Amino acid sequence: MVKEAVEFLSGDGVRYLTVKTLSSSNNDLFYAKTREFYRAMGFLPLEEFKTLWNEENPCLMLIKSI
Repeated sequence: MVKEAVEFLSGDGVRYLTVKTLSSSNNDLFYAKTREFYRAMGFLPLEEFKTLWNEENPCLMLIKSI
């Protein structure tokens, strides 16, 4: 799905793709696997937003150059 999104967006001249997920400030093991997946897809951590969603669910924004 990520590959298809990158191909579609690059055809429109989009340069970056971002995603948000639960940051590692929350020790949820399932989201640790989600972050690993995104890193394997070439995403890099960009910024953590501790209160975007709420304090119990800190947000991590990741970015991928396409």
